[in-house]
Amino acid sequence: MCAGCPGGRAVSRATAWLNLHGMKSPVLKELQRRTGRRAKLSVFGDRWVLTSRTGKREVFDDVESLAGALVGQGLVDREALSSAPAERSLEQLLEAGVGDGRPRPDPGTLVTALLSGAGRPE
Repeated sequence: MCAGCPGGRAVSRATAWLNLHGMKSPVLKELQRRTGRRAKLSVFGDRWVLTSRTGKREVFDDVESLAGALVGQGLVDREALSSAPAERSLEQLLEAGVGDGRPRPDPGTLVTALLSGAGRPE
């Protein structure tokens, strides 16, 4: 369940982590920076919204689904992703960013891992 919504709907571990640690907005800004003017990204409640230049809107429950759509629709630079691959997987980053005194991963590192893992089977 979403950490911020008792009794809410189930969300992915990454989405719950972003909500719990106040990282949703910084990650959204970094995703938008990497998407540029190809599309507009926003949040609506607990969901992620992708709006194309034609006005078509897609709503995603989880950040991984949004990342998959961004990569799948060619809205992020694949060459930039392949030239600067993630040093650690998203799962490793989430594990490392838990606990007192541990530094949280920065939004750029999280987004690189998120986009690098998009479309890969788990």
